[in-house]
Amino acid sequence: MSTNQTIQDQTLRVTGMTCDACARHVQHVLQDVPGVCAVQVDYPAGIARIESAGVPRLDVLNAVLPQRYRVMASEGAVPGGESADAGTSSIVTGGSGDACISR
Repeated sequence: MSTNQTIQDQTLRVTGMTCDACARHVQHVLQDVPGVCAVQVDYPAGIARIESAGVPRLDVLNAVLPQRYRVMASEGAVPGGESADAGTSSIVTGGSGDACISR
């Protein structure tokens, strides 16, 4: 495995959340996706910011989430099973995954 992978920042819409506890649950589940380095979920805004080694596919992210939650590409991104490259942001919380570059 190469440690020279590019880290991608993306912002996705999240549906199905009704409270901060939902946001924490979504964050914990997405943090365990291989290649995901950090996740920050904002319940009031209905978004997840993901920092990852590569760009995870939306169908993969949705497959790991309980069915009541769905992630979708933000405006300007390609929906469905395509890459979830939907914008940039600074991610400072969460973290897991051995595919992440050491900080």
